[in-house]
Amino acid sequence: MGVKTLIEGLDHVGISVSNLARSLDFYQNLFGLRVVEEFDVPQFNLHVIFLRAGKAMIELLDYGSKEKIPQAPTSGFYGLRHLTFIVQDLDEVCEALRRKGISFTRPPTTIIPGRIRNAFLLGPDGESIELIERRP
Repeated sequence: MGVKTLIEGLDHVGISVSNLARSLDFYQNLFGLRVVEEFDVPQFNLHVIFLRAGKAMIELLDYGSKEKIPQAPTSGFYGLRHLTFIVQDLDEVCEALRRKGISFTRPPTTIIPGRIRNAFLLGPDGESIELIERRP
């Protein structure tokens, strides 16, 4: 008998943003993500917006005061490197983003021939975003 799965799935990825309107515009207008929840957390002087990204969500965190930002543990180079969106046609998506002025830190690249291709770009606060196309 195998090990019982403890994780049910990925709920969300949180991104601390420097300009909420700019980040909201980026994720809504470039990727078509929709707002599903918005609220304030007064004890952290924080405004939060959740955007639906398939079965998971992107959480935009707008701290009104940098002094109240809780510090996340980090180990420097190691740890979270990027967030990834699944796409059906990588070339089509990349071309649509290029027409909107987006440049790529890595253009569409074959990772495993016939199975996996990806591309990378940066979000408004320098967050690394991977677009991935997977074939069976």
